[in-house]
Amino acid sequence: MHLSVSMSEKEQDVIYNCQVLVGPEGHIEKSRKIHMSEDEGLMYVGGAAMPVFDIGKCKVGTVICYDALFPELTRALALNGAEVFLMPSAGRCGNWNQETEASVARQVKEDWSQDCGWNGSLNDLFAMALNCGPADLSDPDAVLGDPE
Repeated sequence: MHLSVSMSEKEQDVIYNCQVLVGPEGHIEKSRKIHMSEDEGLMYVGGAAMPVFDIGKCKVGTVICYDALFPELTRALALNGAEVFLMPSAGRCGNWNQETEASVARQVKEDWSQDCGWNGSLNDLFAMALNCGPADLSDPDAVLGDPE
């Protein structure tokens, strides 16, 4: 089993939005979010690398939240050997309270799953939308725009 875990990482007084990959033997490596949304820029600095990790059964690349809106990142990961995209998101739409939680969560999952699926399909790879309820695995053989 492998886990992809979100965290804030501090290195020499700089804070990064980071995803850590952990396997049966422990820590494998980390990926840092590259593009910050407007509010994140107040706290985080973007990373620069787009690493691909061989976890035995496949090679994975991580695209963190807002980075999924930049198809160049998934393309670069695919060209560097990624076979699966891990795509965590802590997406939100306005204030989060008890009344709107279910509807907002459903909309975020639908939107994120669509972005995840497009990035996977464009690169003929599997993509997993994470942190949006149950993980959603896109099918690289799906036809873009197909309502199924």
